[in-house]
Amino acid sequence: MLRLINKIVYAIGVLTLLMVVYASLFFAFSHYVIYPYERENFFQQHVSRPVYNIIFYPLRWFVANGSSFNAQQLKVHHGRLKLAEMDEEDQEMRSAEIETFDGAEIHIGFTGSPPALTLFDEVKPEQFVKMNFGVALSKSSDSFINRLIDIEVIELIEDPRIKFEKISEEEDAKIHQLFNELNGKSKECTDKFVQNYQALVLKHCLQAGYAEDIGGGCYHIVGRTLHTGVFKEALKVCEVKKYEMLKG
Repeated sequence: MLRLINKIVYAIGVLTLLMVVYASLFFAFSHYVIYPYERENFFQQHVSRPVYNIIFYPLRWFVANGSSFNAQQLKVHHGRLKLAEMDEEDQEMRSAEIETFDGAEIHIGFTGSPPALTLFDEVKPEQFVKMNFGVALSKSSDSFINRLIDIEVIELIEDPRIKFEKISEEEDAKIHQLFNELNGKSKECTDKFVQNYQALVLKHCLQAGYAEDIGGGCYHIVGRTLHTGVFKEALKVCEVKKYEMLKG
């Protein structure tokens, strides 16, 4: 039993020593060979960079991740593709410009697996897309670049949201009272209208991606878009007679 414990301690000691040597070599090689050369020769890689990238891949990832083992968060971008280009010097690199539903422009440089890049190359300008990104280590530095995981072309439906309109407090109260007092076929019709409206808002929001950074996401958006104007439209569409009298 004592021999086994000694062997385990010895193995742990050897592994620890190897890890210290590995980390020391990485630090020395990166800070005294690779980095100085590439800082002085902008846009040029050290001749040993490809071998260095492979041998020290785990530590390069650790450093690029801010000296942390935490997993990188996936990023999702939605928008209409305006520009798609391939890097002339590196066939594995792409760049894209997309316009979000809210009108913002996003410029993205990225790499990806051959299947993912092939899907991207097949997308035509002006198509609305959803792009899922992870991260990959750059070939030219110890830092992350975007890595395209998947791209999906979306047939974006028209924005179904009913706009807010100024309504007097008196009219607002009457509309809510009338809506709540409905029964029979009128109630069935208005309930169905509201349900369909919320379903369309949810679908559009998920497609367009404008709630990615909002707490509650698209479900929060759906709740916010249910207002007096929606109830007013439901009464109008369902031809509720009392609503026609209210307008008059």
